Amino acid sequence: MASKADRLFNPHGRRHYRKNYDLREVPIGLALVVGLVAVGGWVAYKGAHPDPSLLALDVVPAGDKSATANEAAEQPEGRGPFPEGLAAEGYKESSVRSYDPDTLYVKINGRAGYYRSFGVEKLFFMTLEKIDDPTTIVDLELYDHGKVDNALGAYNGERGSDSQPQVGDKGLWHYARNAMYLTLGRYYLRAVGSDESPAIRAQLEKVQARFEAEVNGEPLPWAYGLFIGKMGFKPGALSFYPENAFNFSFAKDVNVARLDDETELFVVAVADEEQARAQAQRFMTGFQEYGADKGQGWIEDRYIQTIATARAKARWLYGVRGAPNLKAAEAGLARIEAGLDGFEMPAAAPPASDPSDEDPPGENEAEAADAPAADDYSE
Repeated sequence: MASKADRLFNPHGRRHYRKNYDLREVPIGLALVVGLVAVGGWVAYKGAHPDPSLLALDVVPAGDKSATANEAAEQPEGRGPFPEGLAAEGYKESSVRSYDPDTLYVKINGRAGYYRSFGVEKLFFMTLEKIDDPTTIVDLELYDHGKVDNALGAYNGERGSDSQPQVGDKGLWHYARNAMYLTLGRYYLRAVGSDESPAIRAQLEKVQARFEAEVNGEPLPWAYGLFIGKMGFKPGALSFYPENAFNFSFAKDVNVARLDDETELFVVAVADEEQARAQAQRFMTGFQEYGADKGQGWIEDRYIQTIATARAKARWLYGVRGAPNLKAAEAGLARIEAGLDGFEMPAAAPPASDPSDEDPPGENEAEAADAPAADDYSE
């Protein structure tokens, strides 16, 4: 049994040992409690109403010539590609500013290289600000990528894996917690709000409606007709790589659809079967640099044991990459061959890839003599 003099294991826990109290401790304690509650309330309020200067999109008030972003910006003629009537009731627009590929980094430092890889020609920027609350804003980043394939590629590259885009008459779009992302023809729009309030959502919906109604779009690329229309993929499964696909310097204009098991089905349109065979040979050479020949034109990656191949048929270079095993790879190859059977590229489709203006083979390519012969994996 603990000693009664033991303060650590005191059997009389309710007894106290102070002979007297100072009444000043009561208001001091209350003041501390009130202070802690106030700090908690302030943190909660600031979390719901962040300072716009802390946003990643670098909001700058119109007319502030002292800011670096504004110094690098241009004033486009009129509104640029922005349609009229973007501001919802209670909001106002800032002036439109634009940035070319050389000054893009000033506005979106850290992300400029990504958009340049998809052929961005211009960034147009506008802020929609709530009149009675300047901290409630929606920033509009409108990227002109020159052609529809590049705009879709940039969009799909930034789209979260858990978001499923909707297919509109002119492009794709989806909503995130406080943002809306949309493609229309050559344009890719990022509309990002300062919070998740109903007011922000209403403004985002107004922006989408105005773009859909006023901005001219283009037909979706032929790959959407193949993968979605004929093969039944969802739009979110598609990707487009205008260059450096699979880290191959020669791989351009590659369309990819990903299966649930991470198998990637890819296809490239070229001018004729001769070019398709030559391209398939280069892909196989690239795959073999990191893998071993499994026979019948299949390559197994020596590091992660996934299966890949490239084949040629008519004007199509196609294949499988990242399959977890040979059975999955064969099933994927059969699926894309069935999709290509009888498929014709629309007459309005962009010109096919021309390997004559490709970069020379890079360090990631092994000697062609080490790869299987083209006839081993061409149809």
